Amino acid sequence: MSILDYPFLVTQLETKVKRMIAQLGGICPSNTNEHGVYLADRPDGWTSGFWPGILWLMYDLTGDQQFREEAWRWDEE
Repeated sequence: MSILDYPFLVTQLETKVKRMIAQLGGICPSNTNEHGVYLADRPDGWTSGFWPGILWLMYDLTGDQQFREEAWRWDEE
């Protein structure tokens, strides 16, 4: 794989972010506990915009409505 293999990289990102959506169960991830489980961030925490930002970027890259719907959920809070 070349570092410039854009379609491959987008596919890898899409797989990872979709897996995270399923694993997070609606929480905004902040850090992890000693077992590697994501802990929820407060909606006003300084990192609370990172996860919705990733979702919006993935929507922009892929056009996949799942990313848009998940991102809107955070923007509405």
